[in-house]
Amino acid sequence: MNTLKGIILTLAATCSLAQAQQPGIPALIQGKNIPGGQYLITGVSGKNNFTAVQMRNGNAVGSPIAGRVSDCTTFYISTPKSFAEAMDAFRAGKLQQAQQGFAKVKTAYKIVQPLPGNLSIRSALLEIDSAIRLKDWGAVKALVAALPGADLTPENKLHAQVAELLGNIADKQWDAIIENGNKILNNNKNNLTLTELGWLQYAMGRAYQGQLGDSPDLANRDNATKANAAIDAYSTTIAASHGSYMELPAEAMGRAAIILSLMPEAAAYIAQHGNSAPMESDKKKAPQAIKDAAALAYIYLNVVSPGSKNDKLNQLALYYHNSMEKPKGSAAPAAAPAAEAKPADKPADKPEAKK
Repeated sequence: MNTLKGIILTLAATCSLAQAQQPGIPALIQGKNIPGGQYLITGVSGKNNFTAVQMRNGNAVGSPIAGRVSDCTTFYISTPKSFAEAMDAFRAGKLQQAQQGFAKVKTAYKIVQPLPGNLSIRSALLEIDSAIRLKDWGAVKALVAALPGADLTPENKLHAQVAELLGNIADKQWDAIIENGNKILNNNKNNLTLTELGWLQYAMGRAYQGQLGDSPDLANRDNATKANAAIDAYSTTIAASHGSYMELPAEAMGRAAIILSLMPEAAAYIAQHGNSAPMESDKKKAPQAIKDAAALAYIYLNVVSPGSKNDKLNQLALYYHNSMEKPKGSAAPAAAPAAEAKPADKPADKPEAKK
């Protein structure tokens, strides 16, 4: 059957680059006029034509062959151990190690870069994702610029557009982030993954916050509008990233709390109490902005990033109040006395069973 079943990237590599005696990409190939077996892909032309040499026991056999991917019934590109190790590091949060590993695989598998589903592009995108989680915006910008646009799928291009927004944080291109972020949302919102949506909204939040400056007057209507837009964007980041990687949503949580604390009514409350924990009765009467800021700060310091030290968030966490939580030191409410049973004048007659 001369139909392409697909290019499958499998972790069960049949051989590795280290074992090969000549440069090439390990693959299992079988197709029209191509005997089935292990090969090294030595070149690719366009998205369909390839050249390869058959391998047996680590040695080249016969002359190189030329073929078309679309004529193959089997075309499995083997995945090296180095990619699996980079993925393990990525999942474990060892992001610098992951970034370096993906960079090596990206280069080693560049030969097959034009083929759909190739490991070079996949590694390049994961290298960018590692830089995003490290919040190394300069690296993100440079890596996105180096992507081979002609070899990207529509999904890859959308992912790169989101990454480009984050890369623009490096140069504080706030207007460009907001403009391009809104374009992506208007044109591709339903095509974004939840992670991409969260990252896009984080970039938007940073842009709105960046436009405010360091000491904004939020009594000003325009500034208040930007502050609310930043809080909304950060809130979407937190919601969209549930169950995903927490580096950006954690920071979004802290940043949203600090913006809320700058609201006029919140600032007045902070000026009154400072670094002293208010009475629980006073916390209940706190303005909503303080309640929201304190809740975010409390969750950040106790759940998302325990052990973190941030003077502003530590101050806000003092104002946290949980109306469902019993204040420390208070006694449990006494149980209501059981109603005393009153004896009946005479026992009630039991209804006669129906026969």
